[in-house]
Formats: sequence, structure tokens, C-alpha cells
Amino acid sequence: MKPPWDGGDLVEETIRTHRGVADAIAARNPTAAHDAMYLHLVYNRNMIAEGAGAKGICLLYTSDAADDLTRVD
Repeated sequence: MKPPWDGGDLVEETIRTHRGVADAIAARNPTAAHDAMYLHLVYNRNMIAEGAGAKGICLLYTSDAADDLTRVD
């Protein structure tokens, strides 16, 4: 089984999350747009961390920000 960051699952998730952001913007709902973008960033952060872990790279979350990862060597 392929990891989610290596194949169609990531593409489908990317399309789904971007559609959620675009739909919220089109509906003029800034809260929903913020939430959809945040979920997108969290999902990507998790996929990056899983991919890094699979390659033996340690990442450290340095804050609660969805996009805040630091490589630890």
C-alpha cells in the first residue's frame, strides 16, 4: 500500500480541500474559508511529517501554527 503522500490520495485531498476554501470564499463566508484553509494546512503538515518520518527525518512542531515545522538533525 502506498503512503497517502505518494499517489492519488494526496491529489484528491488537495482538490477537496481547495474546493472547500473556494466554496467558502464564493459564499462570502470568511470563517468557513479560514477553517477550510487551516484544515488543508494541518493535513499537509501531517503528510509532510509522515513522509519525513518514513525517511528517518525528525521534524519538530515549534508552535501551534499549522505550517510551522522545523527539521531536527
